[in-house]
Amino acid sequence: MEMADSGRQAQAPDSVANDCSQKGPVASGRPKQLMLVGITVLIDALAPIVQEHASRSAGFEGSAMVLMESMCYVVGGLLMAVALGGIGGFWRCVQPLRYVAYLPASVAFSSSNFLTYMAVRGLGASQFYLLAQVRVAVLAVFLRVWSGTRQTPLGWLALTQLVAGMVVLVVYKASGGSCDMAAIQSVSASATWDEQVEGFLALIGVILTSSFAVMYLEWQLKSSAQDTLYVQLHQMNFFGACATLLIFLGSRKPGHVGETP
Repeated sequence: MEMADSGRQAQAPDSVANDCSQKGPVASGRPKQLMLVGITVLIDALAPIVQEHASRSAGFEGSAMVLMESMCYVVGGLLMAVALGGIGGFWRCVQPLRYVAYLPASVAFSSSNFLTYMAVRGLGASQFYLLAQVRVAVLAVFLRVWSGTRQTPLGWLALTQLVAGMVVLVVYKASGGSCDMAAIQSVSASATWDEQVEGFLALIGVILTSSFAVMYLEWQLKSSAQDTLYVQLHQMNFFGACATLLIFLGSRKPGHVGETP
């Protein structure tokens, strides 16, 4: 899910630029872009709720969930390419060099997906969603180092306030304080202290890996802008799907009790 959202976000600036150059500033497609952003935010907010429910189910295996997600992109992208482009679409997808180019993003996104289930199980859906917003600030720092992207002083101040607010929230919860906020009350009482610590550590991993993945993905999407989004998603998820398949098969060996990675 994160991968598809990131792909749409990375392509949005180019789409807006093309619309503006062809139709002018008035008919620039802004309502459509805003609608897509709104849908993305809604899905991103609902996903942790479903993930929390799944991670607390009996017999849950994170590798199975991540495998299904990755295979949807790999198989779905390939099928769409063949349906719309025939054999030419197939060979447009199957390009070993593009698989290798997307490898860092694929590994980072797959790691983030595994860690997300651990974080949601330990922290709860609402608290995870709030704390995960810290990656906005981390991504801004990564982009500053990677590509020299500058933020205004007001922008850095807003990011600092965001991080400070999340830190206060974590410290408040760790001190055993009570709050009427639904986002804090959503942490399940069945989660043990070990699960909450594990969830917090997993959250840090999610923030770092997803921030790097989004930054690297944007670079790759722009370098292969001639390809359609479903071709890019197929190529990006190929190595992640293969690695997740091996992990899933390993967890199904006789005598091995499947656990969330």
